[in-house]
Amino acid sequence: MEFQGTDIAAANSALASVISGQRGAAGLIAAARPLLPFTAAFCVVNRPGQRPHYLDDSCPQGAAKDAVQLYANSTYLLNPVYNTLLDGLQPGLYRMADLAPDNWNPAPETPDILVEDAEEIGYRTPG
Repeated sequence: MEFQGTDIAAANSALASVISGQRGAAGLIAAARPLLPFTAAFCVVNRPGQRPHYLDDSCPQGAAKDAVQLYANSTYLLNPVYNTLLDGLQPGLYRMADLAPDNWNPAPETPDILVEDAEEIGYRTPG
């Protein structure tokens, strides 16, 4: 993928406003958009021994936003990104499937978890 100079300039400007404290998590999501096209994003802070602290998301109201809140409140425990971050994951770009343990089976189906082979991590949070 090739980026236009204006995309990089827009990303730099948006990131600078986040780093300087002028904008928060919503600004970080906006800053990433010119560089990493996505349909939805959310920001959390992960700390050892605590559930993720939800900051913001770009999801529309309804099932998608409910799924982000469900993740932040409970299903994060199954998420390989959350677990490897707390285990000292080095900075970099990773696929969720590469972070899941070998032969990983997330959980039996419950109302909060849908086992789904089509998903990289083997499950999805409803919504």
